[in-house]
Amino acid sequence: MKISDWERLSVLKKITFLIVIVTCLFIGYSLFIYTGFFMIKINGTVYNDIKTGEDLRADILPPPEYIIEPFQISLEMLEERDSDKINKSIYTLKRLHSDYISRHKYWEELLNPGQIRDKMVDKSYIPAMKFWEDMDLKFIPAMENEDYETAKIVVYGSMRDHYQEHRAVIDEVVTLVEEQNKLNEQIAEKKEILIYFGMICIAILLFLTLILVELILLHLLRPLKETTLMIQEMSRGHLSRRLDINRSDEIGDMAKAMNNLADYLQDTFTGLCKIAKGDLAGSFKAKDEYDEIAPIFNHLILSLKEIMNEVRYLINEAEEGRLQNRRDPARFEGLYREIISGINNMLDAIVIPLNEVLRVADEFSYAHFTARFDNNILVKGDLVALREGLNSIGEELSVLNYKLSLLSSITRHDIMNQITVLNSGLDVIEDCISPDNSCKHILELIRSATYNIREQISFTAVYEKMGVQKPTWHRISSIILKTRDSLNLNNIVILDNTQDLEIYADPLFSQVIYNLMDNALRHGRSLTHIAFSFKPYGEDGILVITDNGVGIADENKNDIFQKGFGNNTGLGLFLIREILAFNHITIRETGMAGKGARFEIYLPKGIWRINQSNYD
Repeated sequence: MKISDWERLSVLKKITFLIVIVTCLFIGYSLFIYTGFFMIKINGTVYNDIKTGEDLRADILPPPEYIIEPFQISLEMLEERDSDKINKSIYTLKRLHSDYISRHKYWEELLNPGQIRDKMVDKSYIPAMKFWEDMDLKFIPAMENEDYETAKIVVYGSMRDHYQEHRAVIDEVVTLVEEQNKLNEQIAEKKEILIYFGMICIAILLFLTLILVELILLHLLRPLKETTLMIQEMSRGHLSRRLDINRSDEIGDMAKAMNNLADYLQDTFTGLCKIAKGDLAGSFKAKDEYDEIAPIFNHLILSLKEIMNEVRYLINEAEEGRLQNRRDPARFEGLYREIISGINNMLDAIVIPLNEVLRVADEFSYAHFTARFDNNILVKGDLVALREGLNSIGEELSVLNYKLSLLSSITRHDIMNQITVLNSGLDVIEDCISPDNSCKHILELIRSATYNIREQISFTAVYEKMGVQKPTWHRISSIILKTRDSLNLNNIVILDNTQDLEIYADPLFSQVIYNLMDNALRHGRSLTHIAFSFKPYGEDGILVITDNGVGIADENKNDIFQKGFGNNTGLGLFLIREILAFNHITIRETGMAGKGARFEIYLPKGIWRINQSNYD
């Protein structure tokens, strides 16, 4: 490879090439070391071959694989006549026979095919087994039967022949094993020299490779240093520096990428300057589908637009007087969330005291002048004066209301006392004159006037309570049931089809039902039933009360709700209209004269509901 070709190679290819060389050298070095030392190490190939030969020699000299010991014991037994010693020797012979069989199996499995195996496993085994056969079947039985002559003939005959044949083969095996061990030791010495030589060669190659790697790193150091300086400048916000590196490898690509990055950051900085000046019309164009910077800045612009929309909405709602509306801070994060939360909190700081003012004013509207601004609600600045002023108004109205209520109560009480005295005087006068006296008629007029005065005074007590208490929900069926039980209906039938209707009205609303039923009983004449029903009318509703009495003349339909109209005090239907008017409920009569009365009570949206879960 030429130097120019090497220069044109990419850094990745250069490093990869060096890594492959180093890796191959390292693997070769490792395999070489492992293979060599595996052969000569403890339990290695050569070591095992030498050890096997030594073990084989040890197993032959002395026994068990060499049957010299059992043959020697047999010779010694020929001179022995002590039965205990003979039996002990027989036991030793049997043990040696068993040991021979075990060791023979061991070597049969261990030895590799070859001349040593053939002689050791096969040729030496045949005469040995014949030797053991003569011993077990002939010699030992003769000794046990004290037939020493037969025993001597067996030992010096066939057993000696088999022993000598076995020994001849064993001597050959010993010679072969010694020769093989010498050969293995020579091979181990040669391989050890080769291993050391290979280690030196590979170490030299590794050293040369490291020098080459260092040269490549020095070749990369200068452009990397320039790149580092540029990165340091960029980290300080200096985006005008550029790299002047003209190379075709990765270093050149890196220099181009760094210059492009600096250009991109300058463009981004220009866009941020526009955002800082409040110009949110532009956007950042992504370089590709993996660009992460442009989407973030576009998200920033979108977030600023959304936060401005939320602020504009809250300002507009506040200008329109809709102070209860809020925006959800959870849609934003960080400081943006704090901005929306701050505006919401600012509105709360105004709306909460304002709602408290409205609550106190609402209490004032029901003549609850003892209501005061809640001290647990924190107010600051100008709102403190509002709180103090409202409380002062309540205090002054409380004093005034107390005085008026006291005056009204005393006046009503005194008038009632005078009416009682007047009625008592009329009773005395009436007892003193005869029934046919012309003054009798005048007394009736005075008594009627006295009754009307009492009713009107009583009406002032009821009227004084109207609108004082807050409205509540009234279950119409329950009111009808209680009113029916309190009136003397005789055989009049009450029909209730209002089902689960409830009406939100003044606590005196039950007086409305009572007066309507009482008027029907008083003026119905041919009355046999009174019916209550309800029907929705869009979002509104109509409560209808009908009867089958004489009805109301057409010319009186517009006057019956006026104060003073009627045969008695003229306060019943007037009271009904006034009670309903407190909650913007209206009433009119739409029946036909001669066929019965029909009262329609119009219930605005929110005043009525069908509540099946609340039963009295």
